[in-house]
Amino acid sequence: MLPYLLLVNGLPCSGKTTISRRLANSLRLPFLEKDQVKELLFDALGWSDVAWSHRLSRASKDLLFYLIREEMKAGRSLGVECNFFADLDTPHFLEIAQMAPFHPIQVLCWADGEELVQRFKARSGGRHPGHLDATLGEEIFASLRTGTAIPLAIGGDLIEFETTHFAEMDYEGLVRTLRKIMQPTTQAGMNS
Repeated sequence: MLPYLLLVNGLPCSGKTTISRRLANSLRLPFLEKDQVKELLFDALGWSDVAWSHRLSRASKDLLFYLIREEMKAGRSLGVECNFFADLDTPHFLEIAQMAPFHPIQVLCWADGEELVQRFKARSGGRHPGHLDATLGEEIFASLRTGTAIPLAIGGDLIEFETTHFAEMDYEGLVRTLRKIMQPTTQAGMNS
């Protein structure tokens, strides 16, 4: 049976971290978070400007891809939370799948664009200073106003999950759907 790779994807402030941490507990699945990796790099290497932050974002993703590949080669299911970009990141997943096949499941978090902008403004200054959220402004707001990211073209299952109002999210429904997808199919033929 192929290992599962559960990817929680979406724009910044779309609830990826909140959802992935809950899923890690509900599904008893190890999860990697890009921002946690990036903040470890900030702490080890320092931070300065937006260009440096972008370099460490790329390095964080490179580390994630390495860890994903190693876990898929070992046949272990894994969850990963990150704001993946379809055009840049899809080839990395396809390359991993060639070396170590896996069953991809994407949870694409999305919300009303203006809600994402307000969340971003509210969190500025509350995260690691290396993210430089306060300096991004209009650069990121245009992206956030779209409300959703483009899913990765890697096959498997895609679940679009609205997070505009956290209190109204059907989290239990999401968990049920994921458990149904991830449940072993060893029941086949048992009634024969």
